[in-house]
Amino acid sequence: MRFLPDSSVEPAQAETVDISTDQKTYTFTLKKSTWSDGSAVTAYDFEDSWKKILSPDFFSPNAHLLYVIKNAKAVKKGDLPLDSLGIRALDAKTFQVELTSPTPYFLQLTAFCVLFPAKKGLDETYPNWTIPHSQHLVTNGPFLLSEYQPGQQIILSKNPDYWDAKDLKLQGIEISIARDPNTIMQMFEQKQLHIVGGPFSPLSQEQLISFRSKDEFYSRPVASSNVVFFNIERAPLNNAHIRRALGLAVDRQSIVDHITYLDQSIALEAVPFILKNKRTPFISDYASTKAQEEFALGLAELGINRSSFEGLTLTYFDSPQQQQIAQTLQSQWHHTLGIEIKIAKVDLGSFLDLLNRRDFDIGQYFYWAQYPDPMNILERFQYKASAKNYCNWENAQYVALLDKSFTDSSETRQMTLDAAEEILFEDMPFFALYHDRSAFLLQKNVKNFHQTVIGTILCKDIVIENP
Repeated sequence: MRFLPDSSVEPAQAETVDISTDQKTYTFTLKKSTWSDGSAVTAYDFEDSWKKILSPDFFSPNAHLLYVIKNAKAVKKGDLPLDSLGIRALDAKTFQVELTSPTPYFLQLTAFCVLFPAKKGLDETYPNWTIPHSQHLVTNGPFLLSEYQPGQQIILSKNPDYWDAKDLKLQGIEISIARDPNTIMQMFEQKQLHIVGGPFSPLSQEQLISFRSKDEFYSRPVASSNVVFFNIERAPLNNAHIRRALGLAVDRQSIVDHITYLDQSIALEAVPFILKNKRTPFISDYASTKAQEEFALGLAELGINRSSFEGLTLTYFDSPQQQQIAQTLQSQWHHTLGIEIKIAKVDLGSFLDLLNRRDFDIGQYFYWAQYPDPMNILERFQYKASAKNYCNWENAQYVALLDKSFTDSSETRQMTLDAAEEILFEDMPFFALYHDRSAFLLQKNVKNFHQTVIGTILCKDIVIENP
């Protein structure tokens, strides 16, 4: 499947999709299409790729996305054999997937890049096939890699054998690689670049302030949130009252007003409300009196005083904005709760390593939905062992509610998910600061630029007028 501008999906590699009456079996009939080496794309490629992701010895931090498939979690853990998975190619053109329970977002999930296929057997014949300059790089998307100059540029050309090549307007994409924000802006102003910003080249605060009133400025809400994670296995963060106190003592509106500059919405919920039909706040912003009450309860339960917090560190990745936020949190916690918490800046790679090893006290980061449904945020915290559950948190009632949501009617499902989300705020293994927006600068001759709520940029309809 592939995304449309409204974040719904339509068949892409699939010609048709047949869904069983119990909503648990999906049968995809594939279009006739080829890999870039001329061989046919088949259902066996999908079967092999998805089974590799779920193989116990294959590292994939996003394997949990496929756990809705029958026996997937047990196979990944090594408790069941690979052939027990609900994944099978019935023949070269027919790919069938059996789910554990009805999953309303399954088709959206298949549009996410983790579930894209790789050519079966390629990694075994040529283990280094993914190296950009490899002659064995085989793909099947709308563009081909024509040239790669490390640290300088990437050039993509239109794939004439792509199944939808006739409707693809762009003949290619040239990606310039530059580290200096001022150089990037000069290139844009000199019309050497059609687009900057977003996940490619984040705009500085000064640039946002300078450009947000110009016609070239594009911004929209996305399903991403800036978040503070607690490692709940480290005292005194193992106490829910303490965690709630820290979450309630934060003035989110002040952060949005003075640091972010994109009119972000303060986060009074865990799930970005762009993924919901309506906003459902679970917390009050800067509830200082309640924060002090919770803090006093936590101190009493643990038998500690404020000096116990001097050993805690809030760690964040190297970014001017993240540094400002960390300094603000440090100041707000001192002002409202009278505690001293250290802050530490590390490079992004080291920061992610600390999160993955759970070697931190408090971590300041973000999450971004991978498919447009509240479950993608909530499922990260369903099991303590989940790759992205940096908090080491698990709650039996929460697990049960998420499981129940799969069998709920469409009318009651959101109520069940809201009940689960409320547990997150009762126990508060983390809290969100604000829900983010994307920001780009687009030349005026760029038309039909679309971005989904999960941040995917849709290139299919982009047109460059009078290039």
